[in-house]
Amino acid sequence: MLRQCFDEFTRSVVHACFLISPGGIILRSNAAAAQMLGQDGDLLADRNITQLTTTPAEMVVHYLKRCLQSREPVPGALRWRTDTPGHEVDCYCHGYRLLISSDEQEPVVLLHCQLREKAGNSFAALNQTLENLRLSHHKLIDKSNQLTAEILEREEVQKKLAESHERLTTVLDGLDAVVYVADMQTYELMFLNKYAKDNLGITDSGVGKICWQTLQKDQTGPCSFCTNPRLVDAAGNPADVYRWEFQNTQNNCWYDIRDRAIRWIDGRIVRMEIATDITKRKKSEQVLEQKNAELENFTYTISHDLKSPIITIKGFLGSLVSDAGTGDFERMEADVKRIARAADKMQALLDDVLELSRIGRLVNPAAELSITEAANEAIEDLAAFIKEKNAVITVEADMPPVFVDCHRIREVLQNLIENALKYSGSQAEPRIEVGSKVLADGQCAYYVKDNGIGIEAKFYDKIFGLFEKLDPRSAGTGIGLALVKRIIELHGGKIWVESRGPDQGTTFYFTLPRQRIVQED
Repeated sequence: MLRQCFDEFTRSVVHACFLISPGGIILRSNAAAAQMLGQDGDLLADRNITQLTTTPAEMVVHYLKRCLQSREPVPGALRWRTDTPGHEVDCYCHGYRLLISSDEQEPVVLLHCQLREKAGNSFAALNQTLENLRLSHHKLIDKSNQLTAEILEREEVQKKLAESHERLTTVLDGLDAVVYVADMQTYELMFLNKYAKDNLGITDSGVGKICWQTLQKDQTGPCSFCTNPRLVDAAGNPADVYRWEFQNTQNNCWYDIRDRAIRWIDGRIVRMEIATDITKRKKSEQVLEQKNAELENFTYTISHDLKSPIITIKGFLGSLVSDAGTGDFERMEADVKRIARAADKMQALLDDVLELSRIGRLVNPAAELSITEAANEAIEDLAAFIKEKNAVITVEADMPPVFVDCHRIREVLQNLIENALKYSGSQAEPRIEVGSKVLADGQCAYYVKDNGIGIEAKFYDKIFGLFEKLDPRSAGTGIGLALVKRIIELHGGKIWVESRGPDQGTTFYFTLPRQRIVQED
């Protein structure tokens, strides 16, 4: 800093000036000094003053020592060598002690030299120049100290800010939620926590990547659902938290999301998103909605189907009263039989509804069950019906066993076999096959196949509804396949039907996915 001050104040001085270290090394010189000695100014730097003077070295050293010890200018005289051989110049000199900075202990000497033949009475001007230099020097030192204090204060603030930022990111990294920070202008990811990387399949830090390319699937530009415009006010300052729900296109999980604009450590306004996985809740809500819809449909169906026998009973009660009045006992007996049949139908409906409600839970403990044995037991229970239909039933031997509620799965097989017999049509010899097959995903599917009346594709879903019968004249209430579907689904399985069409037979498949087998080559 003193060198800068030296250059500034000696640039226009017509006399030679040198800045000299305590060891006599020339640190700086002005243009007048170079001109006086006939040398380039750069060649004078780092040379010892004793090499440039013909005054005895010990006298020069003594003079510099006096200058360093004095608080006032020290006059003296020196003879200098010039670039011209044999030519020397005599100068009057004034040496002035200066400090390079306020905290340095080692001073330097400002040496002002004036040719003896031009000296005259210029000492006053010299003293004024030196005083101006000293005052400027102290101002520069004060300014330097002020800047140093400001820099230290700013560094301390930056250090505390960095420590606070590190604590924040450590906390965010430990949350069981997706947390990321992205630039609101460039969409550049600036932070992702561990949970986000694990759940979105990001193997590196993710920092520097574009959020809509990294966090979503098949995006060709910024997301249409991006919340950035909602996070800042009209002046561009952070606004309140924006909360919403969304199904991520990368992993198909549902998230409860809280977005907010904040100022990041580098001063940028960024979007911070904290997203909590609510996939299980969403699935539960969907199941609840489905159950509510089923309940509504169930209630409507029950009320509709129970009305029919009630209307029949009320109608024939009126006829019974009328026939009693006329003494027509034959008609009275017929009326009573019709009322009894309507009551039996109502009883059957109520029994089936009660059975369906019980299937809402698996009341029997799970155990290993041989599907082959269960199918044979169902055939034994249906022996009379099978004989009546003159049906032939084959059962695959040694089908893979399952771990289930045995009673309920026997019900499934009995219902499916009975259904095949019931809809065998005009077949002289109905044929029914119970077997299994391995699906492409490794699951074992069990099936009941018949050569009966078949089913059109448009009725595939309808037949599993409550009280649904493709043939209204057939026996039963139409609740059997609804019971079967409920039992299979409670075991975590799936049931479906396949048919080539009318008179082409039907195959019912069902799976119990908790049991998997390996397909053999």
